[in-house]
Amino acid sequence: MFSGIVQGTAKLVDAQVTPHNFQIQLKADNPLFRNVNIGQSVAVNGVCLTAIQVDDYTFSAQVMTTTMNISNINPKYLTKDTTVNIETALKLGDSLDGHIVQGHVNGMGQIVTIHDRINSKLFEIKTDHQLLEEMIPKGSITVNGVSLTIVDIFSDSLSVSLTNHSEQVTNFKDYQVGDIVNIETDFIGRQVNAYLKNKE
Repeated sequence: MFSGIVQGTAKLVDAQVTPHNFQIQLKADNPLFRNVNIGQSVAVNGVCLTAIQVDDYTFSAQVMTTTMNISNINPKYLTKDTTVNIETALKLGDSLDGHIVQGHVNGMGQIVTIHDRINSKLFEIKTDHQLLEEMIPKGSITVNGVSLTIVDIFSDSLSVSLTNHSEQVTNFKDYQVGDIVNIETDFIGRQVNAYLKNKE
């Protein structure tokens, strides 16, 4: 489990593609992975991945085909030197400063507009109608592993706001219109949507 509070970023330094998976190696500029052991989980752009090799600065994992199909952790979007957001798994007693994040991405979205605001930026993200149905206005959402509050929900998109600080400590500082991001809808929103559908 994660909280959506990104601890830093890392870059893809090596990748191998096989018919069944995508093996990646990431490297950080600081010891982000110091407390991670082989077999433990790390959220990479919000996707929960298991360490197969790790040291203080590098992390390697295998990405299964199913995950590649629903996230930007795949060879199409994740190329050498691409920056990804990193969060290590919560431990008992850790502060839950964001919201409960499972690391199970529900799908992707595309950034369609970016507006500068005072001390923040507003991102509009186009995504599938099915995902939008699971969202609650002013509720929580995870975008590329970052816990955010939904500003507005439209017919085919949503908007979220990032403070200047959040933008600078994540890969959102590199993002432009047209880029693809991972989306995990809030667990509570999914349960509410499922309940309402069952009532129909």
